Amino acid sequence: MRYRPAVPAETDAVLSLVADGRAALRALDIDQWQGGNPTAKEIEADLANGRTRVAVGDDGRLLGTLVFVVGEPDYDRVLSGAWRVESPNDPARGEPRYAALHRLCVSARAKRQGVATFMVRQACEEARGLGLAAVRADTHEGNLPMQRTFEKCGMARCCTVDITNPLESTKLRLGYEIAL
Repeated sequence: MRYRPAVPAETDAVLSLVADGRAALRALDIDQWQGGNPTAKEIEADLANGRTRVAVGDDGRLLGTLVFVVGEPDYDRVLSGAWRVESPNDPARGEPRYAALHRLCVSARAKRQGVATFMVRQACEEARGLGLAAVRADTHEGNLPMQRTFEKCGMARCCTVDITNPLESTKLRLGYEIAL
């Protein structure tokens, strides 16, 4: 398996991965992503801006995807607990020192093959290579498979955040972080 940036020509394949992720959440009776988030427009913007990463199988097919960004304004909206690594999201206070992982999903045909774990670990290596101090992610409290993936990769649950996405009916997310 390889981890690399996606290219805009892979839009349809990434949209298919997101559809698989949405279906997997629905099968677990989790309302995350059921209101239209992420939108095709968001996915296309992430691809155009170089934020999308993919896991590619030996056959060249995409197995999983995630969005890798430096900083996340919603991560200032901590309701309980605290991030372990101090880092501003406000440019007036300095540049963020962490990567945020979003929209992590795996192809239905590649479930339970370690793709999500591989991608999180590779994203941590990418962040380390950029000199960042931490990697953060959030997930729905009912998304136990994602929570287990984060924990398997050494990330610790450290807070609850309030997300602002209007397409999500449940706004509370569990925040996970690993110091690099």
